[in-house]
Amino acid sequence: MHSQLDSSRLLSLLADPGARPQAGAPGGDFAEALARWLGALDAVRLREALQEIGPPAAAVAASAPAGGSAALAQALHRVRAALAERILAALTDVDVDVDAGYGPCRRLHLEHQRRMESRIGALRVQVREALAGASPRLRQLARLDATMQQAFGEREQRLLATLPTLLEQRFEHRPDAFVQLWRQVLLAELETRLLPVVGMIEAFSREDAQWQ
Repeated sequence: MHSQLDSSRLLSLLADPGARPQAGAPGGDFAEALARWLGALDAVRLREALQEIGPPAAAVAASAPAGGSAALAQALHRVRAALAERILAALTDVDVDVDAGYGPCRRLHLEHQRRMESRIGALRVQVREALAGASPRLRQLARLDATMQQAFGEREQRLLATLPTLLEQRFEHRPDAFVQLWRQVLLAELETRLLPVVGMIEAFSREDAQWQ
């Protein structure tokens, strides 16, 4: 459900040599922590998590019709497009005043993060509910995602919440290119937050292909 962050756009932006803060700065610590943490989600002990949630009921037949993943894919598209549109609209004509300090930028970033967390969180629950009614295998995947969110979600959110601090380093060192970098980071953060939802919908789509 989670891709390696080493190849993600977000980590690439954070590792940009032209924008890297000095050694020991909070931004560098963030990049390293985020890479270790989200990358580790691929290597987490899934077998132990599956044992915690228990095996699926093999005798239960699929209850969702073929093509059920299409509606979820459309919901994903709507949420992604709406959030991306808000980001682009907010940062297209944003007035970054270096003399006014970084505070207004921090508040705007946190506002976008709260919106992403709310919209994507609701979508993630919707997708899990759809998977739970689809097939034993997808029901198990939904339960696994809930288990992983409970185990790792809080720490992941804490790490993402430090992004505004990282961007403050860029604000101070590259004011001319700050807005462009800020926009790219927010859009990359959006895709990172969507990874679990995308993974579940892709799994549902593969089962749809088998049912057809």
